[in-house]
Amino acid sequence: WRDRYWLAEVEAQAFMNQRERRYDRSFQDLSDALDQYYVYEKLRYSCAMVNLEAIGATKYDIAGIRSLIQDLKSRGELDFHLDIYLKIYECLTAQDNEETFVLLRKQVEARQSELSQEERREILLFVINICLRKIRVGQSEYYQQALDLYEMGIRNRTLFVGKNLTHWTFNNVVKLALRVRKYEWLKYFIRENSLHLEPAVRKEAMNFSQAELAYVEGDYGRCLEHLNQVAFTDPQY
Repeated sequence: WRDRYWLAEVEAQAFMNQRERRYDRSFQDLSDALDQYYVYEKLRYSCAMVNLEAIGATKYDIAGIRSLIQDLKSRGELDFHLDIYLKIYECLTAQDNEETFVLLRKQVEARQSELSQEERREILLFVINICLRKIRVGQSEYYQQALDLYEMGIRNRTLFVGKNLTHWTFNNVVKLALRVRKYEWLKYFIRENSLHLEPAVRKEAMNFSQAELAYVEGDYGRCLEHLNQVAFTDPQY
């Protein structure tokens, strides 16, 4: 949407520079693109604010977004970018949203190649956070859904930051895999993806996750062996 707006602005400016007195479609295109860009950004930031409110970070005044939401719902078929963020908003603000979540997840998975890297990452993290919110209220079936989404984001490198996987993402995957008892899968994950961690935390993250896995498997000797190699320099450990 931002690129569409910028392109329309360039075309309108090019026409203005010609100093011709005739009708040109570029100004209408610019006005329409600006409206669409505003709606898209408003919806994105509203999702972010609702998400932050849910984790108790702060309180925002989002009353003004409700009229925009109603307007979007009344339009019928939407551009898929708007439709995805509208579904995210609905999942973040409504309790009974299982059907909407199913549609959202299918749409996100189907549209991966049509989204920019920035959009893919932001949207995927929103959908994962929706899963985590459901887990916190006792919907345990969302452990596997969250793990599947993390796996997709790592496989296509959407969740990478530069060339690295953050230790926060790595640890979240470990916790989810332990919760659904995918121990063999987790052994493979740790072995393959610890190589992508930032060098500064790689050793601690790898050994701590190995220790957690050994503990749930009842191998306490191996658990202690890995814990003894963790420096505990990061508060998370």
